[in-house]
Amino acid sequence: MLTNVYNIAFAESTRQAYLHFWGCNIRCKGCILRKIPYDSMLDRNMHLYLAEPKGEAAPPNRFLDLESVMGILSDLRPTSVIFEGQEASLDPCFALIAKTLHQRFKTQNILLTNGLNMPDLSHVDKVAVGLKCFDEDLHIDYTGFSNRQILSNFRRIHASGIAILAETVIIPGYIDDEEVEKLSQFIASVDRNILYHLDAYSRVAENHWQRATTKDVEQAAVAARRHLLNVHFLRDEPREFGVKSIFPTEAELDAPELAPAVETRELVTT
Repeated sequence: MLTNVYNIAFAESTRQAYLHFWGCNIRCKGCILRKIPYDSMLDRNMHLYLAEPKGEAAPPNRFLDLESVMGILSDLRPTSVIFEGQEASLDPCFALIAKTLHQRFKTQNILLTNGLNMPDLSHVDKVAVGLKCFDEDLHIDYTGFSNRQILSNFRRIHASGIAILAETVIIPGYIDDEEVEKLSQFIASVDRNILYHLDAYSRVAENHWQRATTKDVEQAAVAARRHLLNVHFLRDEPREFGVKSIFPTEAELDAPELAPAVETRELVTT
């Protein structure tokens, strides 16, 4: 069975694997995959956060079947796996991959999601929900969709007992400390101890917003800490571990025209 997996990356020192899935059910204007479609944590891609966008990056055209995904992960033998990309929960194989990883390797399975879809979470250990903003009209402007179901699903996931955290990308003058404070109040109404992670926006495609500075993120963190006990953000510091691409290989990323041809198709994202 063909999956939506188009990129597998691995951090050898931490034994963490990153599964990237294509296809999404919302359309975020600032999605980093419009700029860096292959894992932005790759050593080769780290500089791109600071780079000015050059149009929109081409989407991937090679996808793995289920057997290949599990074969690669069997060779890697990870201790934790992050399901991410656009929206991993939309893949029909999502629950099966998570179950197989639990059974074979006892991995910690972490789902990064926009929260609009509620998949089978039986074999998910932690869910990171990307809360874009709290104001519904602003959410529609940014993603094309209401956030009512997302906020409801956030409560449902927490009530299920699965570990949950929230993430928001700070976009100066658009999604900033004022909006973060509203989100923090919502998260606190669920549980004040939930971890809230803030990321800095990197300029993407045709958007006019400037890259978020450390000061922008710190100011948002101050607003969030008025309501939450566990607020976190990364400063511009060197990373202590390396991440390499397993599929496609590093060589194929350097010369994509040499990569083997595989079946491509339009993905179902609803």
